[in-house]
Amino acid sequence: MRGSIGLGAGLAALLVACGKDAAGPSGGADPCDVLGFTGQANAQFSATGAFTVSPIASSAISFIIPLGNLNPPNHVYPTDHMYIIPTNTASGANPVLAATGGTVKTLYKPAGTDSKVIVQVDKSFYYYYDHITPVAGLAEGNQVSAGQTLGSNSGLAAAIDFGVLNFNNQPLAGILNACAAQGQKYADSPLKYYSGATQQTLYGKVTVSGGATKDGKIDYDESGKLVGNWVLSGSNPLSSPDKGLAFAYNVLNHGLRISMGSSLSGGGAFAVQAGAADFNTVTQATGQVNYRLYPTGSGDSAPPGAEYGVLAVQVMSATRIKVQLFVGNLTGSGTFDSNALTYDR
Repeated sequence: MRGSIGLGAGLAALLVACGKDAAGPSGGADPCDVLGFTGQANAQFSATGAFTVSPIASSAISFIIPLGNLNPPNHVYPTDHMYIIPTNTASGANPVLAATGGTVKTLYKPAGTDSKVIVQVDKSFYYYYDHITPVAGLAEGNQVSAGQTLGSNSGLAAAIDFGVLNFNNQPLAGILNACAAQGQKYADSPLKYYSGATQQTLYGKVTVSGGATKDGKIDYDESGKLVGNWVLSGSNPLSSPDKGLAFAYNVLNHGLRISMGSSLSGGGAFAVQAGAADFNTVTQATGQVNYRLYPTGSGDSAPPGAEYGVLAVQVMSATRIKVQLFVGNLTGSGTFDSNALTYDR
């Protein structure tokens, strides 16, 4: 069912491929500099209604997943772009079209993967597609017009990633780690930048419930509270997703979700027990909280599976938590020992 991202096992597995953003065109020299450039505010430019063309034909879109999808092992943190899921995911089945005109700022292909193209519309506004095969001759510096074919879906991932950076927006307040904020604090929902019938059609491809929104959300951090993103103490939050840990929400039904990098017994995305403490209520005063874990599969897409274990969590300060994963513990309880880890933000 679309309400739970009904991807099916094959499609869900393909979505795991959506996750090389942190490598970026900078080649990893500065893992905080995800895209390798910095935008600038420009009060003279308004992006309202800037997009006029759907990334692929709207009739070819099966559904759209909002910002914030949890997709370990790569997107341990809420994903800062939308997923456009074609009805036909075969390689080359869908021409990918420029949503609006601009200049190809960056075109790169990390080794062994497919390509990402970033289009600069103004010094304050960029959009990008990932998991495409570019058309022959497309190159950095090219001028493109709305509706121009930039490539096709690669078939190496089920989705075409669609993201926006708008440097005229106020930076997102709920990304408290300075490194993560450098790459994500100006991310926004691409669908906001359409208008009229095209916008209505695209929003119609997003099905949400339970307090989730059709645009989604990535900025959950609140100082002194468990909710949001954390990184293994001593690690960079973007250099290696296996060091990440997020306490967030399913993008389509707003259910409590814990997303783990592989530093915690291989990682994964998990639902928790009914009635569990909401992450935004857990503080240092709360003390230890135990979350019973139920795996939800790649892309947080499947109904929760059989109980996996317990994650014990305690907020130690405004910027540090202690956690320990007890795999196979089905009692709902766990006591910290020397194997406990600390995470910071």
